[in-house]
Amino acid sequence: MPEMTTNLDEALKFFCDNLVTPKWDALMDLLAEDAVMEFPYHLPGFPEKLRGKREIVPYFDLLKDRITINEVRLVTTHKTDDPNVVILEAVGKGHAVQTGHNYEPKYITVLTFRNGLIVHWKDYLNPFTVLIALGGTIALPMAEA
Repeated sequence: MPEMTTNLDEALKFFCDNLVTPKWDALMDLLAEDAVMEFPYHLPGFPEKLRGKREIVPYFDLLKDRITINEVRLVTTHKTDDPNVVILEAVGKGHAVQTGHNYEPKYITVLTFRNGLIVHWKDYLNPFTVLIALGGTIALPMAEA
């Protein structure tokens, strides 16, 4: 990673540039040691919260074996009243490693930075995109007419 900066715009660009799977190791360098990552919408068996870089890094290492993200396109960035907090909307393209099924997540992510590092990462990802890519199905009962 380039020399750490306290410039939020530079940190945010680095974050977006490194969301693709082959660059996740560099992305982990952007995390503070005490960073927290939350998944408000998570599947059973997937974590709701990861505490500290020591939990987040192994999670991404396991995820690499299941999901490949080849592209992430930033749709928009929303600044907040707090100059250290930003909200991102992004879309990704990739595939599940074992099934080959497409994985096209839409993200809304809230990032909180401190001294150029992420201290809080809240990922509002639709968990069904993960489930479907990994080969699960969603069976919904049809309403009777």
